[in-house]
Amino acid sequence: MNRLISSLCLLAIVTYADDLSDAKIALSSGNYQSATTIFSNLANNGNIEAQTTLGFMYEQGQGVAQDYKEAFKWYEKAATSGFIQSQYNLASLYYNGNGVIRNYKEAFKWFEKASTQGYDRAQYNIAAMYDNGYGTEINKQKAYELLQQSSKQGNQKAQNYLTHFCKRNSDICK
Repeated sequence: MNRLISSLCLLAIVTYADDLSDAKIALSSGNYQSATTIFSNLANNGNIEAQTTLGFMYEQGQGVAQDYKEAFKWYEKAATSGFIQSQYNLASLYYNGNGVIRNYKEAFKWFEKASTQGYDRAQYNIAAMYDNGYGTEINKQKAYELLQQSSKQGNQKAQNYLTHFCKRNSDICK
């Protein structure tokens, strides 16, 4: 009996992975109707990667009508599960006011979640927020540390920002 249950679980996982792979292939080949259907089914069943991709499709209007509120819905579902890309994308919606009222504190919160998981783009964005006091108190030291972390991962924007930051804050950049 345990072997049967294990086999059924493995089959479900393989099928789930096959569906996700099929959805990615459909999306990359421009078969948006099929991609949307598969991603929607997976997203409704809790697949955080599908939720994130579906959110991106709605944000960009890729194969569906652009709908920031729908993008927000899917990003939020995946972000609350800890998915870094969704946390970053959700923060960007808050930061830019797309689909929600612009809210720098919420943007900061979600960028920080992605940043603490090592996502270089989030580290760069939150460093700029610390530098300028968007959604948080100004903290030049923290901005510097995050710019360094992001730069070490090869983020070109962070490297450029760090250069200018250090010209303005030479006392911190020793």
